[in-house]
Amino acid sequence: MGTETHDDPFQRVAPEGSIEPGTCRDFAVVGGHVLVCNVDGALYAVADICTHDGAPLGDAQLFDCNVECPRHGATFDVRSGKATALPAVRPIATYPVRVTGGYIEVQFQAPKKARPTSSRPSPFRGLNQ
Repeated sequence: MGTETHDDPFQRVAPEGSIEPGTCRDFAVVGGHVLVCNVDGALYAVADICTHDGAPLGDAQLFDCNVECPRHGATFDVRSGKATALPAVRPIATYPVRVTGGYIEVQFQAPKKARPTSSRPSPFRGLNQ
C-alpha cells in the first residue's frame, strides 16, 4: 500500500485534493475520529469532538481558521485547537497532517484515559448507604 509501513504512525484518510478549501470532512481512523480542514490550501487535523458536550463536530462549518460546532456554536482554531468561542473553554486535540503518494495522512493519537488522582478510598464511602 504505497509508503505505509508498520512503523509509520500516519494513517491515510483521503485522496489528495478531496477536501476543498474552506471545508472540513470527518474520518474514522484506527483509535478514533478526526476532522480534516482545508484553510486556504493548508490542511489541519483536529479531534472530531466538541469539548463542550463531547459530541462529534462532524458537520461543522469552517470560518477562516475556526471550526464551529453545529450544536451550540462553540468554535475552535484548527491550527492550535484553542477554543475561540463559548460555550467551549477547553481546546481540542490537533494532529500532524501530511500529503504523501497522493493521499492525505493524519498522525492520530487516541486520547489517554484519565487516571485516578488518588488510590486512597473516598472518605465518604459508605455514608448514607
